[in-house]
Amino acid sequence: CCSLPRVQHTKDMKHHPVRNHYRRDCMYFSTVRHPLDLYRSLFRYGRDARGITWKRLGQQGRLDLYNSYPRWLEFVLDEANAPIFKEDYEKFAHLGVGLMSFRAMRITLQHPVTILKRAKSHDDLIRVWEQRNIAAHIFRQEELNSSLYQFATQIVPEYFHQDRVQAFLHRSERINTTGQGEKLTTPRELKLRIEAREKFLFERFYRQDGKVAPMPAEPARRFSDPLLSFHILKRQLRLELGRMLAPLRHR
Repeated sequence: CCSLPRVQHTKDMKHHPVRNHYRRDCMYFSTVRHPLDLYRSLFRYGRDARGITWKRLGQQGRLDLYNSYPRWLEFVLDEANAPIFKEDYEKFAHLGVGLMSFRAMRITLQHPVTILKRAKSHDDLIRVWEQRNIAAHIFRQEELNSSLYQFATQIVPEYFHQDRVQAFLHRSERINTTGQGEKLTTPRELKLRIEAREKFLFERFYRQDGKVAPMPAEPARRFSDPLLSFHILKRQLRLELGRMLAPLRHR
């Protein structure tokens, strides 16, 4: 139902942050979900023997964690286990940021590791994200259809075929769904730990008053960062040099 040309990306870019393929002429948006629901969903997904987290825990011989949600949650919240989840999370877990908040930050930054590594604390991470976030809109999944409808009919109606919007949203299928199974209860002590580590998600998108914190006035796509440009250029030169030397290595 969108009137703009579709931007083609390879399938393996799903869940990956924007890097060298960033386009200044594109509008970026993302979604978030309540942290408690994210942890429950990740646990259930592994219970179904699916997902990269389940695979990595299997490689570590820790599939027994799926016998108990509290034990699994304890393991995930322990920053010492951060390397298992990869995605560069192990480089920032010591700052107190939770896995779900880090993922939400990572997906809305260009070259997230280069940008976030200047942070010295949990609050620093949030400040850096506010300065460099490239997403103009971030929607809560719990109200995704209504938010997308508002986005397409009120915020940028010029980019959508208005007679197709409602039908498109009604027929959209859910993906990566997990079976509900038994009710998963989060012990109070673990809930408090989640609230502390997922400060970014709770304070920006799931405040106690039910409101969403205002987005930064200007998306980071308007910023110019010489240090980031240097790191991008260095990486591109390294890749190009690797391609040039590859034939010599095989002689």
